Amino acid sequence: MSPSKRTIALVGNTGFSLYHFRRHLVRGLLERGHSLVAIFQDEGGFAERFREMGVTPHCIRIDHKGMNPVADAHMAWTLWRLYRRLRPDVAHHFTIKPVLYGSMAAKLARVPVVANTITGLGYAFEQDNALQKVVRVLYRLALHGPPRVIFQNRDDMRLFVQRGLARPDQSRVILGSGVDTLALSPAPRPHARRRVIFIGRMLWSKGVREFVEAAQSVKLSHPEVKFTMVGGYSGGGSASNPQAVPRQWIDQAVASGAVEWLGAMEHDQLMDLLDACDVCVLPSYREGLPMTLIEAAAKGKALIAADVPGCREAVRHGENGFLVPPRDAKALTDCLHGLLDDPGLVAAMGSASRRLAVETFDARAIIEQTLAVYGLRKS
Repeated sequence: MSPSKRTIALVGNTGFSLYHFRRHLVRGLLERGHSLVAIFQDEGGFAERFREMGVTPHCIRIDHKGMNPVADAHMAWTLWRLYRRLRPDVAHHFTIKPVLYGSMAAKLARVPVVANTITGLGYAFEQDNALQKVVRVLYRLALHGPPRVIFQNRDDMRLFVQRGLARPDQSRVILGSGVDTLALSPAPRPHARRRVIFIGRMLWSKGVREFVEAAQSVKLSHPEVKFTMVGGYSGGGSASNPQAVPRQWIDQAVASGAVEWLGAMEHDQLMDLLDACDVCVLPSYREGLPMTLIEAAAKGKALIAADVPGCREAVRHGENGFLVPPRDAKALTDCLHGLLDDPGLVAAMGSASRRLAVETFDARAIIEQTLAVYGLRKS
């Protein structure tokens, strides 16, 4: 494909995820003169934000929290009709349902280039059950043939290839969405009060329980340390996501005095809050590549994460942070004690995080790697 102006469709389950996690890619493609279409379910007025950027939004219905075959079939049919009408040169899908059903629709509509980013495997891959078997079949159907598959970490790519869900020749690793390391940089940190932050949705699989238990233990000897959780409530106990933490449990954790929970937060506010933190913790059970950690790295923070796929890409154990066994609150507690007792180590690891972000996760490099998947080059 030549580097002349092309129409590229970016498809995600929600406007929030597409805007917040792909905005650097959007800006990079627009700067290169390409015409962009964003397709998503708009749950927060993001259509107008995309219009302001110069992107044409198309809002469709995506049942991204359920497993309703009728709703999923309707989504695939809607995407097929859109692709037939818009005739994009590239269709790039993010998150599970757009990848599964968007790929099928794009192949049927004969879109020249179909790209899929596997952003994470989700709870459907955590156990060997009927749901996982269905998802595997759908992945084989979606990724069969010409689609190009982008993985955000090496572990996920290895798993897909080993299980026959993707071929080695159609797969490559691109480490996340990238961060603008020029705009996102460390700020002076007055050490009047120490703070540890967790950023993620309120899901058990994000390690919420382990973070709270570690906070309770650490505050016994370090009562001055503030433990902050930032992330949206996911409807605890819902059938759509059994990993959702019940609201009552969160309220009890806050009432115990171990943590504070600030809920969802605008990105600019979150970056300001990161500036006031010493350590960023993500004890997640599995990730694609957590934006939480690479933004904290760009901000020059020491990191602690579970030793699981995705997190391993952002944390170099002993250099910019520590990896601890998943589901192990005691190991997380011991690690926090070690860092909080050594401010010099926190500073050194923060500097190492900043170097890693600039060298590995800068958005400009990520965009060029994505263009190569599309078969485009910088014009």
